[in-house]
Parts: sequence; C-alpha cells; structure tokens
Amino acid sequence: MNLNWFRKASLVIAHRGASAYAPENTMAAFIRAFEIGADAVELDAKLTKDGVIAIIHDGSLDRTTTGNGRVNSINYREIRELDAGKKFSKEFEGERVPSLREVFEYTANRIRVNIELTNYTSVWDNLPEKVIELVTEFGIENEILISSFSPIALIKSKRIMPDLPIGLLVHEKEPKLIGYLKKIITRYEFFHPQETLIQQKNVNEYLETNKSLIAWTVNEPGRIKELLTLGIAGIITDVPDIAIKIREEHSE
Repeated sequence: MNLNWFRKASLVIAHRGASAYAPENTMAAFIRAFEIGADAVELDAKLTKDGVIAIIHDGSLDRTTTGNGRVNSINYREIRELDAGKKFSKEFEGERVPSLREVFEYTANRIRVNIELTNYTSVWDNLPEKVIELVTEFGIENEILISSFSPIALIKSKRIMPDLPIGLLVHEKEPKLIGYLKKIITRYEFFHPQETLIQQKNVNEYLETNKSLIAWTVNEPGRIKELLTLGIAGIITDVPDIAIKIREEHSE
C-alpha cells in the first residue's frame, strides 16, 4: 500500500495520537487515531540512556508516567516498567511508553507517521541516524515525515536520506531572525508553523512555492474550518475525528 505524503486533500494528523481520547504518545492513542481514520499520527522521539528510541514528549518522565527523572538518563527497560496511562484515566492504566520499533510494528503499511525528533538538549546525538535506520529496516520510507525545531536534526536526516520528507517546525515565541535563519540552512518540503502564525498572506506565499504548510496544534472547530478553507496541506490536532468531519463537510 502506498501511503505517500503528498495528496490533494488536507491531511489530518493526530497529535501524539488521538491524544484527546487516550494518553499521548501511547499505543492506545495511535490505535485510536487509526480507528478514527486519521491520515497520520504525530509522535515525539528521543533516546534513552541505552540508545533505545522512546516515544515521549517531555525530557522528563514526571508529567505523563508514574516515574521521574530524565529520559536520557534511564535505560528503556526501566522506563518500560512505568505506567504511561494511569495519569490520563484509570481506563488506560497499564499503558507503557512505547519504543519506535513497537510503533512501526503497528503502523507499517497502515498509517503514515510524522516523527518529531526531540533531541533538543542533546542535538549532536545519533537520534536521526537511529530513526532512519529503523525506517529503512521496516521499508516504510514513503510513510514517514521527519520534523523538528532543530535544524541540526533535520540537516542530518536529509544528509542520510535525501528523499525523506522534512518538516521544519516553528513556534510563535521564536525570534523572527532565528526562524529566518532556520529556513535558509534547512532543506525542507513541509513548513510546520504554530497555528497562530498562519494568515491568508503567508498561505498564499507558500502556495506559490513547492513547500506545504501543516499547522499545529489545531483543536477549535472554527479554526480547523478556517485553516482548511485557506487550502493548507494539513493540520495536527488532538481531535482528529472532529477535523475529519469538518474536512468532509468542507469538501462537499
């Protein structure tokens, strides 16, 4: 099955999985996103102490799991023993922090994956190399989009696999000069601005280039509808079911 990223209709990408309905960055959230019908799941990748690619957003374990401490200072075997669902809801008690390998075992040939490289405190580690090595092992190059706020991670990824789609992330608090420099030094096909940065003017500018806009994180129905009307390439959302419904209504 070809899951190429480029398509006419706006993509609905489930932020950390269907994270409004299941604990973020867990298999439960990714499976729920697939069942809802999302075009892709977005997830956060970082390395553990022993070099396993763990799927977790924060640099520490405190917020989303029953553990504490820095992810990159603990072996994955220990992280795996923690509960990553209990804090979200008792219904999800027993959910674990998955590895990227575990995610791929489910998503391969089933749903696209937007991998955010989140090695922001260890920019020179080998996270990009390990992620792309795993992508190659599973043979899912056409199902993967790599994104990051770090131009270093993106440059390394592009150097290893030139045809892999790259998404450059920017946020509203980022100095304009930094954002400008990141655009200059990074080769990317997708531009991922925080949704508050998107207006008709910059959408028109990007529609005239060969780059595509994907906005994050868009949950308010009115704003979802507005962005889809502007013709952007996709949205990243905690509520993919709502976004899909609005997209269907818009297409009609």
